[in-house]
Amino acid sequence: MKVADRKASPGDEIADAVGSSVFRFADPCSPVKAAVRLLLRRRRSWRAADSGKRLGKVRHALYREQSDPELDIVMWKPLTPRHAIDTMAMVVTFGEPLSSLVFRRIIRELEPTTFSKGLNNRQPMQTVSMNFSPTGPQIKPSVAPGMQFQKLSLVRVNEEMVANKVVEELIFDPTHILYRNMNYSRWENVSGTYWDMCSDALRAIIENVPIITIRLEYLDRFVFEGDLAKATARGLIKEGSSLVAPHIFDLTELWHSHTGKLEKTDGENLRLYQVNVDMVDMANADSSATRSIQIISAVEERYAGSGMEGGTTNSLRVIFDDLHERVKELFKSIVDAKLLAAVGLKNG
Repeated sequence: MKVADRKASPGDEIADAVGSSVFRFADPCSPVKAAVRLLLRRRRSWRAADSGKRLGKVRHALYREQSDPELDIVMWKPLTPRHAIDTMAMVVTFGEPLSSLVFRRIIRELEPTTFSKGLNNRQPMQTVSMNFSPTGPQIKPSVAPGMQFQKLSLVRVNEEMVANKVVEELIFDPTHILYRNMNYSRWENVSGTYWDMCSDALRAIIENVPIITIRLEYLDRFVFEGDLAKATARGLIKEGSSLVAPHIFDLTELWHSHTGKLEKTDGENLRLYQVNVDMVDMANADSSATRSIQIISAVEERYAGSGMEGGTTNSLRVIFDDLHERVKELFKSIVDAKLLAAVGLKNG
């Protein structure tokens, strides 16, 4: 646990109560009584501070209580107590490649802003080429014209080993800029981090090339608790939704349902809605597998011709905020009302 996040202990509170000049006592027993009273008040405040964590557990409990008894409490639960989001991605694709001069200048602008947000693991992008010859295929790694900025966090793999896990990354090459967050909290927080890091870079990009697509994508994951013979999409995916294949509700084996649609917006510009739902076995650190359903919901603005020209960072921010609302509504149209409540979303 980070030092900054450490909660005060009862000993800290008693020491503060006895040692503070604010406290004045008439007899030797009063300091202890006052300290105990303060400790009891502080405990109540600690409970209030933990209400967010407890709320997620309460949502799970409510879901269990509301489960249909005919389904024998077939349990799908969100990936975390607060939400089901595994990964969020924001992508801006350019209408033409950046020149090497502009690309290098933007890299220099990204270095301090990414570092200030903890993305201090910097490395060039790599590609792999394969050459076939009479002696067999030859695989050759090579450096690509791109840069990866990553934030790492130590996670426990098993009782004996910990490893670095990427929790945030920004990938930038001459054709696009991609931000991924694998430690999602709230849109306002994640979006704020993105604009703090990327505003100057995006301003330089807009000044030099048009934008061809702007995309927001979420991967939500729900894990199954119970008899795998009853692991169907029922109770998680909304039956009757036009965005999923109807046969998935009777399957207990692995399946996928991918769909999408394009709609016209302004002129010849298009908006893509995409929903990919998959029943998969998620690999665990101990080589076991957990049955899960992953939902990729994405909305993408596609600009006709050479792309969007004359935009600003403010207009890009407005577009991403709008995409966020659209993706949220898309997700709500797929997921059952009980699970929406478990992740803090209202149905409808």
